[in-house]
Amino acid sequence: MSELTVVQLKKLVSKYNLRNAMKGYSKMKKTELLAKINSAGYKPNDDKKNPQLIPITQMKRKTIIK
Repeated sequence: MSELTVVQLKKLVSKYNLRNAMKGYSKMKKTELLAKINSAGYKPNDDKKNPQLIPITQMKRKTIIK
């Protein structure tokens, strides 16, 4: 379970522009909110002072062909 509060999780959804991917997030409880954030491909860090969403899968960098 995350150390962040429901209010902090909702602010993260808004900050990372996941509002369109998560319909009805403003009425969700903490467990539902965490499940939706995980299904969107993110996980919250547990830093209460500086909460952020971290991508679950590493982004692949494209190689430049010379």
